[in-house]
Amino acid sequence: MSCAGVILLIAFLFLNDFTMGITDSSFEGTRFLFGRLAIAPGNEGSLGFILALQALPSIVFFAALMELLYYLGIMERIIGIFARIFVKVMGIRGAESLCASAQIFLGIESNLTVRPYLKRMTRSELPVVLKPEMQLRQSSTAPRQG
Repeated sequence: MSCAGVILLIAFLFLNDFTMGITDSSFEGTRFLFGRLAIAPGNEGSLGFILALQALPSIVFFAALMELLYYLGIMERIIGIFARIFVKVMGIRGAESLCASAQIFLGIESNLTVRPYLKRMTRSELPVVLKPEMQLRQSSTAPRQG
C-alpha cells in the first residue's frame, strides 16, 4: 500500500473511532438515565426496542454537538476546507460534499452537519444531500451489541 493510502486509512479509522465514541457516549448517557429501558433487544436485560429511548437520544446528542460546533465557528471552517477540495476535484459545493462524506460515518444524522445551509441549497443540490441517506442502513436505529 502506498504512503498516501496508509495516511487515508489512518484518517478514516480515526474518523470512525471518533464517531463511534460519540454514539457510544450518547448510548452510555441514555443507559445511565433510563437503565434497562435503554438496553437494545438481543442484549442481556433488554426490555425490547423502545424508539424514544434507544434511537432518538443519539440524534438529539449529535444535534446538540453540531449546534455547539456551529456556535464556536468550527463547522464553518470544516465546510470551507471541504469546499476548496471538492470544488477543485468534482465541482460541488462544500456543504453538499461534507454531508455526503459524513453519511459514511453518521447516517441520517449527517444532515445536521449542514443544517444552516439546507435553506439556501438549490433544487439540484438537495437530492445530493437527501438521497444517499435513504440508501444507508442507519446505525443510530440499528440494535446495539454490548
